[in-house]
Amino acid sequence: MAPNNYKKLIDLKFAALKELGYNIDAIRCDYEQLCTARNASSQAEVCNAFWDAADKQKQVRGLPQLMAQSVPFGALGLIDYLTASAADVEGFFQQLQQQLQKVVEFIDLEIVDERDRIAVYLHSFDQYRSTKSLEFMRCLILQRLRRALPAIADELLKTENEQEIAVDEQASAEKKSTKASSALVVALTKPNVKKELTSADPYLHQILVHSLLNSEPAPKSNLNIVLAIRKKLRTGEVSPHKIASDLGMSERTMQRRLAEIGQSFRGVCDDFCHEQALKLLNNDALTLTQIAIQLGYADLVSFGRAFKRWTGQGPGAWRKEKSPKKKTAPLVKQSL
Repeated sequence: MAPNNYKKLIDLKFAALKELGYNIDAIRCDYEQLCTARNASSQAEVCNAFWDAADKQKQVRGLPQLMAQSVPFGALGLIDYLTASAADVEGFFQQLQQQLQKVVEFIDLEIVDERDRIAVYLHSFDQYRSTKSLEFMRCLILQRLRRALPAIADELLKTENEQEIAVDEQASAEKKSTKASSALVVALTKPNVKKELTSADPYLHQILVHSLLNSEPAPKSNLNIVLAIRKKLRTGEVSPHKIASDLGMSERTMQRRLAEIGQSFRGVCDDFCHEQALKLLNNDALTLTQIAIQLGYADLVSFGRAFKRWTGQGPGAWRKEKSPKKKTAPLVKQSL
């Protein structure tokens, strides 16, 4: 991630304060003065200057939570897309754990196996013990997990009601002698940790991972195009002109933006159909003809031809060989 990502996070906080009716110009002035007076050189010092400047103008109970609620999905960039497209809750937190410190250096995330549950904690390692920063990040994470899997909202709410930020006065072995502020993000039963996210998107997830491995972060606007196309495909709309128009761009511009991340409209559609075909074939209640119709093919022959191009064998043979009763579902094809 780019070094200025933390500055983007501070800007998001200012935008959130503006939504809550704060005088942003006055807060920015106080914030800059505090940073200068304290000779702030670390993210933690800069962050605490922000909270102090906000409190100087107006003290609002639960301010971190209120601010987090106004940060839209996508505002955190790659983190939002990586976590939301993960396969399950476990993958959500694994991606978050890997990416969080690339944005906020003084906060890290820990996943702990506690017998009958999995608990997720945030730790802040700095001399100021930034509890407001922890609370803001905790609420951002819960907001995004609720979006990715509404089905476990009740369990998340229970954890939230029990939440108290606690200062750990014991030295952390990993952090030598640095004391830490700790916040319980969520505690979930082990079955819930394995639940599939409603926003899971293996195709998009592989694009993002590929982007990271090649040190070529995909522009958020280009990722939004892929998401928009796949969303339309789920409703049966496959016209590139219509989708481009809905996105406020020409079809040519849409194709160019997709090419920048190694994709094409036809390729996105093709991989989506491949992915859906594998899912539908795992449902023994559906006939091959029914699957072909659901995927928009004129007949079984057309579907069979496309499926053989994807996998090297016909759908009937694949279902017989790869039945979930015998094996787990195969990996989704990736064209990168």
